Amino acid sequence: MREKILLKKHIPIEELKRLIRKEKDKRVLERLLFIHQLYLEDNQPQACKRMCINRGTGCTYLKKWNKDGYKGLTPNFGGGRPSKLTDKQKEELKGILKTKENWMTNEILDLIKKKFGVSYSSRQVSRILRDFGMHYSKPYPEDYRKPENAKEILKERLTDALKNKKGQCVIGFFDEASPQTTDNKQRFWSFEKSKIVKNTTKYKANTFGFYPIRGKIVMHFKKNSKKESVCEFLKQIREKKPVGNDHHHSG
Repeated sequence: MREKILLKKHIPIEELKRLIRKEKDKRVLERLLFIHQLYLEDNQPQACKRMCINRGTGCTYLKKWNKDGYKGLTPNFGGGRPSKLTDKQKEELKGILKTKENWMTNEILDLIKKKFGVSYSSRQVSRILRDFGMHYSKPYPEDYRKPENAKEILKERLTDALKNKKGQCVIGFFDEASPQTTDNKQRFWSFEKSKIVKNTTKYKANTFGFYPIRGKIVMHFKKNSKKESVCEFLKQIREKKPVGNDHHHSG
């Protein structure tokens, strides 16, 4: 014959109902609902039947409730993996992340699990990475052919062009847009402004645009980005006379 265990009503039933309404852990919620049935004068077999659990499980829930109340119903996974990284482990992780420029979230989650035996959610690891001072953004594409002193070269060429110009000229912004060979939607974690060196070669349906500081915008579609296409577009800029007078201008 099973031992009859009497329910200890640690809290009023209204407080128990409040705990049930706010509980998010499904395992704890099941145990609270079992205790609630006992509060409603069900005996243990009846409460077990309503909750679809065996009597041994129900007896365990009741004993834990009687001993520690709500706290006793919370699962205790003693001896398992640690729930979080220590400060020392975080510093070690930060050092590892600095060895590479761009990291995907899943890469970091996998690294933490394999290296330290700790499982985090994406949201939890995001908070840690922001504490490290990391940024989460799409990398800026940088052409692999770009020289280290690109800004200095541009400044020098612009200065020479303005010195050697004949008559009036048009100053504006030349832009080109076309389909990319690779996707650039993926976001990465990085300590500095994220960038990625890639082959930015364009293909087909290239859109050329010239945006003068004064005058009308000129746009045309070209088959490619070769110098012949660029020169042809510069002639079209000249024909459009974007500054709006009858003088000839260089593009």
